[in-house]
This record gives sequence, structure tokens and C-alpha cells, in this order.
Amino acid sequence: MKHTPGPWAKEWANYGPWKQRPPEAYVRIRATDGHKDVAKVYVRRTKTNNLEEAEANACLIAAAPYLLQVCKGALGYLEALPVFGRPDEPWFKPLRAAIAKAEGLED
Repeated sequence: MKHTPGPWAKEWANYGPWKQRPPEAYVRIRATDGHKDVAKVYVRRTKTNNLEEAEANACLIAAAPYLLQVCKGALGYLEALPVFGRPDEPWFKPLRAAIAKAEGLED
């Protein structure tokens, strides 16, 4: 499985004042090469508005390609250390699990 290459960026779409905003307001996550939207994070219409939550979720999703690259780099660096200089094996397991999950190899 291959994901859309990063970096990804976020931008608000269909956004306006609360009472004028259509029910489909969302934050768009798009590839910075401009060829497609990767995801849309919709704002839940509640009394609390949830704009901050939608923005936070969009930031996390937009950072995904970079985070995957950093996890792979960290794992490669740790595995290359001499055995006596390596941190305990428990550090390897979460990195491998995060990479597998991001690559669709694990739920």
C-alpha cells in the first residue's frame, strides 16, 4: 500500500460565521503538490462549535507523512547502534507498530 506523498497541508473550506456557515464546513488536507485532497475533517455542529478540535485533528493528519518518515529514521538509527549502545528492545516495538499501522500492515 502506498500513500500520497507528503508534505500535506491543511486549509479551511466552506467556512464562515457560525450562523452562516453551511453544515458541511470542513478542514481540507491536501498534498502540497496540489494534485488531490487527501482527507476532510468535518466540524461537528454542536453548541461548543468544535472548531479547535477539527483544527487539531487536521494538524495531526497533515503531519502524518512527516511523522512516518521520522519513525522510520529513528528505527533505522536505533537498529544501527552497536548492541551494547542500544536502548532496551521495548523502544523498538512501538516504533515498528506505528510504522506498520501507518503502512496498513496492522489495524
